[in-house]
Amino acid sequence: MWRSKPAGISGSGIRLSARTGFIPRDLPDAGRIRRTSLDIRAAPRQPPRTIMKPRTFLPVTVLLGVLTLFPSRPLRAAPETKMAEKTEDTTAQFSHALELVQKGDYAGAEKEFRAVLKVRERVAGAEHPDTLAARSNVALMLAKEGKPAEAEREQRQLLAVERRVLGAEHPETLESRSNLANALDDQGKHTEAEREHRAVLKVRERVLGKEHMDTLASRSNLAIALQAQGRYPEAEKELRAVLAVIEITLGAGHLETLNCRNNLAETVQAQGKWEDMEAEHRKILSLREEVLGPEHPHVFESCCNVALCLEMQHKFSEALEMAQRAEAGRKRVLGARHPLTKSAVSLRERNEAAMKGAPGAGAE
Repeated sequence: MWRSKPAGISGSGIRLSARTGFIPRDLPDAGRIRRTSLDIRAAPRQPPRTIMKPRTFLPVTVLLGVLTLFPSRPLRAAPETKMAEKTEDTTAQFSHALELVQKGDYAGAEKEFRAVLKVRERVAGAEHPDTLAARSNVALMLAKEGKPAEAEREQRQLLAVERRVLGAEHPETLESRSNLANALDDQGKHTEAEREHRAVLKVRERVLGKEHMDTLASRSNLAIALQAQGRYPEAEKELRAVLAVIEITLGAGHLETLNCRNNLAETVQAQGKWEDMEAEHRKILSLREEVLGPEHPHVFESCCNVALCLEMQHKFSEALEMAQRAEAGRKRVLGARHPLTKSAVSLRERNEAAMKGAPGAGAE
């Protein structure tokens, strides 16, 4: 799972106990959405791995921010007649869930994914790979809603089954382990998260190779765990290495490239380079608006990042404008109680207080 880091949660802009703006990762951006064989069969006329605009999809997997669609798997446990009977409804629900994810409506997407899960359990059984994929999607939405403890619980339960059914080194077992590490990181359990990310990275390097996208995602997630511990030079080294590869592989304007640029910029700004990173975050904001639209959570994450850089340069009036945009947008999209919304409120309040307390503040 590729993650993007949130800003405005602390004075340094480094996430403490929640990722979510980067979901992050603002999550936070968070994880791989798995497509099941039933969903594919019900919509044969549509490219099974493409939910993005043609200019942004890849031939094998589709990367949507921090979300990746897996190819389908054959459904072996369900009789064909029973499968056909249930396919149409779940396909519509799955497609609707993806639309909600694209809009940043993670609560709505969770509801749809739970409906898909209910059918999968009934049709294929609780331990069928398609059912496990549906459970994974539910857990990812919990993380994106700013509920990392619930996400951790779901991921641990899912991981226990996948280890037994799929094997410890199966790609989806490793993905669940990576998602579990992200959930730990989002709760401030950074050392434990780092340990999990390193374990997953070691297997992926051996099985998939050092330049496989899953391996690079593990390096990126490891860097975020390092960053959260204040180990900025280590994190920066990892992120620069990842960025060098994906800029060539995916292109400079790809969503995953932008997420990596965002994480790198946050790591560099935490070392005091606020002016340089303000310019970088403005570029990322512009590209995210173009690709994702003005109402996506990652756009508001970038607004917070720009605001934080401005705040640290004592440009409080400009920072306040960006913080207000992020707060209003997150309230609309994520809700007033989401951790990222609360972080934007804090960012706005800090800059309001700074303008009131410093004569001439904001008159840059």
